[in-house]
Amino acid sequence: LGMLSGRAVTLHHRSDSGERLVGNVVPDEAESGEEAEASSKVLYRASFQELMPNYLQYDTIIWAVISLLLVLAWGVGLLMLLYLPYKRYVLKKDIFSRKLYVTENKIVYKASRPSYIPFMGIVKKEIEVPLQLVVDVIIEQGCLQSVYSLYTFKVESIASGKPAPLDELQFHGVHNPDLLKTVIIREASKRIQEHQSWKYRIYSGEGPSDVTPIDRLDSPNAKVTASSRHNFQESKGRIPKSDSILLHKLEEVCQSVKNLESLLLGSHSRA
Repeated sequence: LGMLSGRAVTLHHRSDSGERLVGNVVPDEAESGEEAEASSKVLYRASFQELMPNYLQYDTIIWAVISLLLVLAWGVGLLMLLYLPYKRYVLKKDIFSRKLYVTENKIVYKASRPSYIPFMGIVKKEIEVPLQLVVDVIIEQGCLQSVYSLYTFKVESIASGKPAPLDELQFHGVHNPDLLKTVIIREASKRIQEHQSWKYRIYSGEGPSDVTPIDRLDSPNAKVTASSRHNFQESKGRIPKSDSILLHKLEEVCQSVKNLESLLLGSHSRA
């Protein structure tokens, strides 16, 4: 069972229209210079401290039930019960070290904890999810989770350099998941629309003048001149077949924007 944790911050509106939420982040003295610089660009920082006791109890109940069943079956559960105090210790360290925040371009998750095997050192983890690759945000709640006011939060994104089509960032026990979902969907929609418009300008000939025409890339004597932009504009209707895949990807990006907008409208209607 995974769970992310960050620091709670005071949020204020950038303008009366409420266009963007910005976190009042004051870096700790222990933070490095790189983290302090990144904190100045944070739009929202998630907090898990409020629900940490609930999640510890939730995780303990699940572990104890499984251990008791294994005691009745093979007796291995007795060792699991003896291991429980150390597991809770590792989980607490994990919670206090985890950070989850949303910047203008990505979702950042950092964590460090002792190994679940004693005396095996420290396990560090860092995940960055570009907002333009986000395709879905899911909030789930099971029966036992509802007793402790816990939620499972999932962020699905397009995988990069992996055989699987999608990556998934999942965590439990986030405070105010609806607000986090709204921030992610809103910023992801902005980044996807910017990326889509940039690609469209390149293929429509409205981009920078130093863009070399696609149909002249194979020429060894091709040069970037003022006439190249004119030739590109004349041939903008003739897109090479090799770029059909990219156009297909642009259509998928458009569909992702529509999905994110529908999710944002759904979260507003629930609120």
